[in-house]
Amino acid sequence: MKQTFTPLSKTNCYEISLYPTEQILQLTWTCTPTVQEYQRGTIYFLELMRHYQAKKLISDCSKRGNPTPPDLLWLSHHVVPALCEERVLQLALVVPHNPHHARNLESCLITSQMCYELQFFHSAQDALDWMRPGPGSFGGRAVA
Repeated sequence: MKQTFTPLSKTNCYEISLYPTEQILQLTWTCTPTVQEYQRGTIYFLELMRHYQAKKLISDCSKRGNPTPPDLLWLSHHVVPALCEERVLQLALVVPHNPHHARNLESCLITSQMCYELQFFHSAQDALDWMRPGPGSFGGRAVA
């Protein structure tokens, strides 16, 4: 089944799309952002999450580069609490084939108070498949 999406925002560093049928919001980083670009992009993503009441989120970091220590602090102190406050159900992180990237994010998220299902993938399509409603619909491969 082909999923259709609605583009919501596009900058030189990220794109945000909504899959309206499943209420999935996706943030795709298209370059390595500065700390300020990362914070602005995630703030806007969180605003759209609240506006659309999205409970399933995908963050495609496969082209983002490794997160910096300030990015990880921002993630654990600002982003994760907002996800919990909004009662997000699922968060899928699409990461490059570099194991250090996923490990950095995972160690940051494990030390935070997590309140949602978290899964890592190497493709956005696998992440979407994981979030599709219905029994036995996930055919993708999680990487962590």
